Amino acid sequence: MAAWWPALALCVTLLGGAAPVWAGWQEEYKAGLEDISAGRYGLGVDKACVAVLGQNDVPARERAQAIVLLVNLLFKADLDDEAERLLTRAMADDDENRDAYFFCRGMLHERAWRFDRAVADYQAALGLNPANAGALLGLGRLRLKCPEDAMRDRAQALELARRAQKAADNAGGRAMGHMLEAQVQAQAQCYDQAVAAQQAAVAAAEEGLSPEQVERMKAYLAELRRLAAGGDRAD
Repeated sequence: MAAWWPALALCVTLLGGAAPVWAGWQEEYKAGLEDISAGRYGLGVDKACVAVLGQNDVPARERAQAIVLLVNLLFKADLDDEAERLLTRAMADDDENRDAYFFCRGMLHERAWRFDRAVADYQAALGLNPANAGALLGLGRLRLKCPEDAMRDRAQALELARRAQKAADNAGGRAMGHMLEAQVQAQAQCYDQAVAAQQAAVAAAEEGLSPEQVERMKAYLAELRRLAAGGDRAD
């Protein structure tokens, strides 16, 4: 189902690593990802799930990183039901990383416009780990832009954005936190503050995001500067 907000491409980064550290299960897992990338979703999911969930010697943190990566690929393939089944199984088997799975399931609900359930899962993730940057950003997005008026709270969105900046242990997470703050300030028509926040987002992005992501952030900065100079909003 199409999302009102793009699924975070930083899922694995926010969890604490760019990719799982491959262990003895690497070949089967990588083969599963290749099948998913080639459109052989059922086969690929089966292979990857067996590799990740069927081995006892996979360290818990690596297992969680692999599951989050797999869930993100399933999101991109619009296989949300499969992603939810994978998360349900992971949450039953792994107490140590439940905050990461609640964060992912929150994104799943957000994609499906089940906003009350998304909020509940983001809050559950933060209840387990107040420094879960992904959940802070997800809840902040909803507080700022949720289509349901009752869900929005600009002041809380700003607080969550600033908490995410401090909680993120990587440049990508910090960049997203600063960008969320810029969006909050822009919505309040505080364009000078929005420019300052987006400048910080670009600086962080240049440390760890792809050139394409950096360019998108720079384009938003240019738009904010235009608004700060007195230009009309494009929307």
